[in-house]
Amino acid sequence: MHRIAQGMTGRFSISAAVLLCGLTMLNGCNNGTKSAQQQYAAPADLDEAFEKGANRPPTAETLFRMGRIFAAQGKDDEAYAVFRNTIARYPKYLPAYSELAQLQIRQRKVGGAIVTLQDGLKHGEEDAVLHNDLGMCHVMTGDYEKATASFAQAAALNPDDARYKANQGMALGMAGRYDESLSVYEEVLPPAEAHYNLAVVCEARNDLDRANEEYAKALALNGKLERKPIAR
Repeated sequence: MHRIAQGMTGRFSISAAVLLCGLTMLNGCNNGTKSAQQQYAAPADLDEAFEKGANRPPTAETLFRMGRIFAAQGKDDEAYAVFRNTIARYPKYLPAYSELAQLQIRQRKVGGAIVTLQDGLKHGEEDAVLHNDLGMCHVMTGDYEKATASFAQAAALNPDDARYKANQGMALGMAGRYDESLSVYEEVLPPAEAHYNLAVVCEARNDLDRANEEYAKALALNGKLERKPIAR
């Protein structure tokens, strides 16, 4: 929603990089954290799984992998049915909620994705990825205060993943809370990149004066940054 600087992603593919494509990289801040899709096993060869479980009900993992294969093939209806089946059979299997939400986002059903993620959080309120994905959905609807709260919760649950904190910084900035945004960015980025990211957010809000100010500070701190202040 897994899942707005590059690298600020959750479990799914909705990211700040998509919404604010000028943000800088989280240089060295991922601390070895697995990427969104790596947090769950990638679709694997299902033949062996089917052979072993031919006479047993499919496991949550088997259904989940099948759904991801359908999604990767662009078979959205089939993928949707499989993920819904996974949730119905195994309501505590949290990855299915995230993948279903990603599919709903792809179909531009942001409201449905929010409901899906909220349902998932009923079974896993301490799942940082679901909170982050929900934050991404709130960003897409323009509710930056709710997005900030979701990202803050994700960051509190998994402080080792700097991407959640960076997403929080982005949401604070989009809510117009610039000083708080900069402070959060500086927790996970060098000062120049923190100012640069805030400049991108300001530009996205059409606050060109503050954007130019932040770009100037970023360039003063790091002359290697190529982005030049915007012209009015």
